[in-house]
Amino acid sequence: GTGMKLVCVIVLILVGNTIMEHSLMLLRTVATEHAHEIVEEKEVFHVKTGLTGEKTTDRVKDSVNAEINAHRSQERAKEKEAEAVNGTAKELAAVTKAIDVLSDLAPDYVGCFTQVKSFLNSTTNNALFCEAPCVQELRYYLNKKGVDLSRFKPMKTDVSRPKLMKKHNITSPRSSFYVNSCGGVGSTFFMAALSKAHYRTNNRSDDDDLKHQTPFGLFSYKKKGSTCNSTFSNHTQYENEVRGKYDAVINVYGSPAHAIFSLYSRGYEESQYKKLNFATGKCEFPKAWHKNVTGVFDASAKAGSDVFGIGQYTHQWMDLQDKTLLAPELQEFRQPSNSGLNYSQGVVKDFPPIFITDIATARAAPAVFAALLDVTVDELEGIFASTQNKQKTEPINKLTKEQEHVIIKRAEAAQIYDVLEQEIQQRIKQNYLLFGVAMFCSIPSSNTL
Repeated sequence: GTGMKLVCVIVLILVGNTIMEHSLMLLRTVATEHAHEIVEEKEVFHVKTGLTGEKTTDRVKDSVNAEINAHRSQERAKEKEAEAVNGTAKELAAVTKAIDVLSDLAPDYVGCFTQVKSFLNSTTNNALFCEAPCVQELRYYLNKKGVDLSRFKPMKTDVSRPKLMKKHNITSPRSSFYVNSCGGVGSTFFMAALSKAHYRTNNRSDDDDLKHQTPFGLFSYKKKGSTCNSTFSNHTQYENEVRGKYDAVINVYGSPAHAIFSLYSRGYEESQYKKLNFATGKCEFPKAWHKNVTGVFDASAKAGSDVFGIGQYTHQWMDLQDKTLLAPELQEFRQPSNSGLNYSQGVVKDFPPIFITDIATARAAPAVFAALLDVTVDELEGIFASTQNKQKTEPINKLTKEQEHVIIKRAEAAQIYDVLEQEIQQRIKQNYLLFGVAMFCSIPSSNTL
């Protein structure tokens, strides 16, 4: 009996110990979890309130939870907004891509001109010009873009045309043209031809400082003849000497590199440099360029662009033509000119139409230039022929084209001037097509093409 009692006591002791150990473990676990909750709550409270040593309450916990939920709602709203923005960006990218595709469909002006050039060598073939597929495409785009072709036609001025026009039985009311060039490209030839057609032009010897003026110079308030920025006038040269006095501007071009050689061969390089750079404040002709044409091309190669002034002259006139003649939407069909001059609409709204040409294209497509002058093609060709015969003989020290090419190539400036010349040729061809459409073709409805 005693042994049995002892066994029972030992079992009870063991069971009690086991129960106590489990109880203690449970108590330890509960205490630990509670302690963690308290620490976490205090950490949230400390972060949100910046306070320490404060007892966390249910009210504080509720407030913190409410803020956390509000923050999560804001994050979800931002995510949705970002998704919407990304969707809009994708749509805009798709639209931009579509516009780029449309631009690719625009007429190739040089290629189109090559196709229709033969239709512009007489008055009788103008209908064939208008029916050419690439011209029809151009007409369609002009119509879709809402380009006002009346802007391509010379304006009527109050200046009376000389009575000598009766000699050639020309009765056009148009009277005067402002002829402008960078120099060395044949602008004097055009002025002589216009004189033979009894049109008035600006001074052939450039006594009025208009023949080689840049748009920067025309709209500058610097006084004529001022070499730097020291002397100013109350009115621009455009206001004083161009506005309302000319029916149209004939902007003459040629090879820009050859123009520099031509100026050097006649000793005009320094005076012409100052005229082209007059409005930008470049007063001094670089000493390294004196009687050294190679110096110009070396400097251009080093700068990566023309430094004589023909490049900026070209881009200024192209930019001015864009502002005065072409609808802004048509800009997508071309590279921007980047002349750096921002004309206000008030300044250029009454600027005469600008026609960009060279001698070669005027002779290759005489119908357009003849229509501009309101003479027949036969009359124009006769004027050109008689004018050419009376031009001054070339300077004795004039270089051949091969010699010019060698100098440019050695200076590593060939690509610079080739690109500029290509840009000029592109614009000339575009002018003949646009002016040709304006003068010879009616703009069809967009539904007819």
